[in-house]
Amino acid sequence: MHLSRLTRRPLRGVVRGAAATAALVASLGATVALAAPSDAAATAARTAKPAAAAAITSCTGSDVKVTAKTEPGQRLLLTATNAGKRNCFAYGYPYLRFGDAQAAPGYIAASVPQAVVTLAPHQSAYALVHTSSSGAHHNHGVHTLEVFFANAADRGSVGAGAHVALPKAGVRVDDSVRTTYWQSTARLALRW
Repeated sequence: MHLSRLTRRPLRGVVRGAAATAALVASLGATVALAAPSDAAATAARTAKPAAAAAITSCTGSDVKVTAKTEPGQRLLLTATNAGKRNCFAYGYPYLRFGDAQAAPGYIAASVPQAVVTLAPHQSAYALVHTSSSGAHHNHGVHTLEVFFANAADRGSVGAGAHVALPKAGVRVDDSVRTTYWQSTARLALRW
């Protein structure tokens, strides 16, 4: 048997295998150029356009209205309702600014939900805020609250804040202020 016949058969298998691999890689959105052995016809480069990824956006005060309802035990139930036209994600917990405070209050780490709360238009997320506790320091009344939403990395806020109406008498806060993570129902938020 002639030597060229022996070498052609394995090369055809290699070319077919390489072509199949190139097709798979191209379907995943990469550009592939396949160089064929000299005795085979050249294979053209194949390209595939990657599917457009759906934009993931954090909720912001521009598209979410936040209200506050007083609860027994010096607590506020925050309700954040998507007033926009697109879904948004209520990442992490609300960043709160009571009055002219310089430091953001803490959060209740154990309240982290199983998944990020997704708000379709007109849907709501909930967070419970403990405004004061006995024995805490710097207890004072505030009349304004601004709520900011976390970014996807949960390391800082994104976009405009939402201005929240508080009772006319104001709310007593101190250095023990803590909030839960955003929850999908008021019942889940009130557990904390």
